[in-house]
Amino acid sequence: MHHRFETPLSKNKRLEIALLIKTDSEWHRGVIQGIAGSADDAEGWTFTVPKSDAQGEVRLPEDWNGDGIICRATSESLIDEVLEKNVPCVNISWLMNAPNMPQVTSDEAVCANMTGSYFLEKQHENFGYIGPPPWCNYSNTIETQLRNFVEAHDATLECFPMSMSATETMGVDKEDLVVWLRQLQTPIAITVWSSFVGYLLILACQELELSIPGDVAIVCIEHDPMWSVLAPVPLSNLDQDPTRVGRTAGELLRSMIAGKPAPTEPILIRPISIVERLSSRASAVKDPVLGMAIDFIHQNTASGTTVMDVVKMLGISRRTLEEKFKTHLDCSPAVFIRRHQVRAVCRLLRTTNLNIAAIARRTGFAYPEVLMRSFKREYKMTPMQFRNSGRTNETGSHIES
Repeated sequence: MHHRFETPLSKNKRLEIALLIKTDSEWHRGVIQGIAGSADDAEGWTFTVPKSDAQGEVRLPEDWNGDGIICRATSESLIDEVLEKNVPCVNISWLMNAPNMPQVTSDEAVCANMTGSYFLEKQHENFGYIGPPPWCNYSNTIETQLRNFVEAHDATLECFPMSMSATETMGVDKEDLVVWLRQLQTPIAITVWSSFVGYLLILACQELELSIPGDVAIVCIEHDPMWSVLAPVPLSNLDQDPTRVGRTAGELLRSMIAGKPAPTEPILIRPISIVERLSSRASAVKDPVLGMAIDFIHQNTASGTTVMDVVKMLGISRRTLEEKFKTHLDCSPAVFIRRHQVRAVCRLLRTTNLNIAAIARRTGFAYPEVLMRSFKREYKMTPMQFRNSGRTNETGSHIES
């Protein structure tokens, strides 16, 4: 079943679009940048961007009478208010999936798998999760998916017990974090919902004299550069590609305004990668030979490192190396090398204007064609599609100072 809106417009009419989206976070601003890019492609839109009300929601002005809406569907009352306008609308929030309001958002399941895979590659065996506060009413998709992922790899997930009352600190108090950390086995890899919670977690670790990232490694699902900068240790985060979320939402809204049917299933945008900073940089590899192999690969990506290069450096047989990677990382050394190369490609696509041939030379690919095949296999899109999905100041960089 599809939803249709009878709103095809003249090509000469400049569209009036309401953005019911907060502007106080990096993710929301990235989404808005993507929407703006989509508007430019459509010869321009006129935007209404209301401020949040006393309850923190962004509401439509009473006299607004435009052509389309992109919003964060955060409450039933807001959904009713938007649908009453009887214009095409797109929801970009994880919070609610409203009928007659198609959803474009980051893929929560892939977010969970990506953080789990990242920590697993670093040989972590103990995992923790600090989710959103209960009063935010988010689903537990990330917690469930992360738990399934780590348990499938014979590990366990310890979840922080959220307080219903600690609203002023996003459901988390430093003192409660200290109590929780005392119960955990280290080293441990903890995925946290927000950079603010990551900041509090680092303070709690310092109180217990736990090292970051040696004893506790941290990756944030949602990134706020302010809290990352204020934190004693810079925080790693997941790049959810908000610009692509916004561009996709804008393109969908434009097609709906033109009279095309809206999808009934959510459009889920794959996150790009982990933006690695100091809070998660250390490895928990227990096998010293495997650790040397990983370090060698990381340090020699640009030179086109091969499995045989690693074998010669270590002075062991290829079969022994293959067995170590399979046992500890559940992949071959060739696959590990290729993944690291593709991650380096991502960084250069996001942060430079180099062409594919130049990027291939800098990331150890013998030919641009091999780079393009490997990239598409990993990210389900071409390198140029990835680059054109939009740039932000920090996203796409896999390793930062």
